[in-house]
Amino acid sequence: MLHSIEYFFPQSIYKYPVIIFYDSHDTEIQNSTIDYIKSCVKLRLIFENIVLFKLMKNPIQTMNIINREISTIHQRPIGYRFMCQFWSHTVFHHPLIKNN
Repeated sequence: MLHSIEYFFPQSIYKYPVIIFYDSHDTEIQNSTIDYIKSCVKLRLIFENIVLFKLMKNPIQTMNIINREISTIHQRPIGYRFMCQFWSHTVFHHPLIKNN
């Protein structure tokens, strides 16, 4: 994926950072992993650990709505739903996006 950005947008390699958001689930990503990923590309990479539950405006309200739903085999877990909510709204208001 990162190589595709370099290939298709070579003029932007040094203009804009690529921000990689991740939720560590209480397991911090190792610095050696971050260093390895950075060594593979020329892009300016920023790794940002987010805790989706803390970023949501009303996580309890969202959980209450989900708990009222009838369970199906296609129902997504709460983490997936928070991730969708983050990518549809919250990410655009994150300080790293606003300031870069």
